[in-house]
Amino acid sequence: MSFVRMLSPLVALIISAWSFLQAPTPRHPAPEAATGVSRLDFSPLDVPLAPEAQRELRTATSVSDLETGATYPVGFTELMRSGREDNSEIFGGLKDAQERPLRFPDGTHYVCSGTNAVPGAGPDFFSILDDPDGSGKRYMVTQFECAIGAYYVNAIAQDAAGTLKAVPGTLRYVGQQAYHGGRNHCAGSKTPWESHLGSEEYEADARIIGQYRRADGTTGFADFDETAKFFGGDAWQADPYYWGWVTEVQLEAGVPDYRKHYAMGRFSHEVAYVMPDDRSVYMSDDGTNGGLYLFVADHASNLNSGTLYAARWRQRSTYEGGGADLEWISLGHACEAEIRRALEARPAFSDLFESEAPHEDGSCPTEGFAPVNSAGRTECLKLRRGRYSEAAVSRLESRRYAALMGATTEFRKEEGITYDPDHRRLYVAISEVGRGMRDGDGEFDAGGPNDIALEENGCGAVYALNIADAPRNDSRGKRIDSAYVAADMEAILTGRPKTYAPDDPYAGNMCDVGGIANPDNLTYLPGGNLLVIGEDSKNHRNNVLWGYDVVSGTLQRIATLPLGAEATAPYWYGDLGGYGYLSLTVQHPEGEASYTGVIGPFRPLR
Repeated sequence: MSFVRMLSPLVALIISAWSFLQAPTPRHPAPEAATGVSRLDFSPLDVPLAPEAQRELRTATSVSDLETGATYPVGFTELMRSGREDNSEIFGGLKDAQERPLRFPDGTHYVCSGTNAVPGAGPDFFSILDDPDGSGKRYMVTQFECAIGAYYVNAIAQDAAGTLKAVPGTLRYVGQQAYHGGRNHCAGSKTPWESHLGSEEYEADARIIGQYRRADGTTGFADFDETAKFFGGDAWQADPYYWGWVTEVQLEAGVPDYRKHYAMGRFSHEVAYVMPDDRSVYMSDDGTNGGLYLFVADHASNLNSGTLYAARWRQRSTYEGGGADLEWISLGHACEAEIRRALEARPAFSDLFESEAPHEDGSCPTEGFAPVNSAGRTECLKLRRGRYSEAAVSRLESRRYAALMGATTEFRKEEGITYDPDHRRLYVAISEVGRGMRDGDGEFDAGGPNDIALEENGCGAVYALNIADAPRNDSRGKRIDSAYVAADMEAILTGRPKTYAPDDPYAGNMCDVGGIANPDNLTYLPGGNLLVIGEDSKNHRNNVLWGYDVVSGTLQRIATLPLGAEATAPYWYGDLGGYGYLSLTVQHPEGEASYTGVIGPFRPLR
């Protein structure tokens, strides 16, 4: 045998070992189906190609319960539409701090619809709540995503066949003036104690606002300057720290009680989701170089005080969206009253931090300053000691404070959150794997630790977070007082960038039409193995509402939306009067007002 032939097996062995070491780390295996589940199979729904199909909302027309074998019809029922008049109110009509309707110069009403000159996207999340007074009445609470935010409440009724409808004469505006108004109310959730938990997205940057204030209080930033209308045109009454909070609406005999939860932190809130213990709340941060947060309340069903944590991504995989172990960085304890006192004093950014310009490489010139990269910019900061407590800084400037404490602030477009009790997993949507998440991006990594170092994916990904089986300690070695602490985070579903030829029927789509594009809001159907994913994308010509089987990994379309419309606010109501419903908001469709409604009625999953 020649020397070369003798060497060949050894070379092959080395090559094989090297290939094994370089192979991508596999994803978590799909969870096993929970005992006694019902899996739903929707009637086929193809990609709309004809112009008329692209301009309309299309849903599956029937669904099969694979456990019982039953097949029954489903469809979309509209509940409310922007601009609808009822009870001397206008659904989505914006008002000032005196609750006087705002108007355009021509006298027409200033309505948050996403389809007019009002800055914003229109109605987003709505919840369906049973009144806790025991009357049996049911209401929907809707939040509006405009620079001046709004909330409306109206009663809904259900007939014997399960059809829902808005009750005429019940529409009611929810005043927010006790909390300086609202701004960009985006996604939300329903709490276990039957209240509406909302959000304020895209918080104003207090440092930038302070630098650009003019003599009249305006800044040149249209969305921020728009809020002056709430204060009767006085831009100096608008303060950046007024907005960027979790909001809550509770009902009693149909009367809404509105508040903001200052102890939960201020950032670009997409959604706050309460876990089954009624205390642990996960919160996503929608924007560039954001964080992932966990709030643990001191008392069940009460979000007025508690401890805030921010995640640190300890990367272990780069395969298709990547994966990491999660470490939880404590941002300390706070109570609402303490933070509100600090906010009402109207601190400037410079009252909370000292700052200096970083070197080109992101390092800081002066000892004692630390570089951070949050919201897509590098800064050199240190806490200013004196007038405001560290707890106040941690809540008024949660993202910057989290970065200083060592948490990861590199997430990009962190969107919906939902919980899967069948397999004890959270799901989080990342609309776009890019910028701070992309490895080696100087602009968004400079000054930061580059914790997340992945390949870019402009079509986004959905991540699963497994809940730890044992108690977990935070970064300070202190036990986290929650049984719902996420231990890790890994992509389970990614979009696929794809270029279609000009003569292809799917031309104009930039993500594979057979998969997700820029996932936004999520909801899970307990007992059904089904994760529902709404898209907010320009990479699909028509956004899609998907059903993803978390066991088999298969996708099916539940709905396709009209051109220009986002699929927002999907939320599962498993048993309302003996029926199930999947909520959906068709936000800013081309040529018509935004509208809200439900897909169903479903037979409850057992």
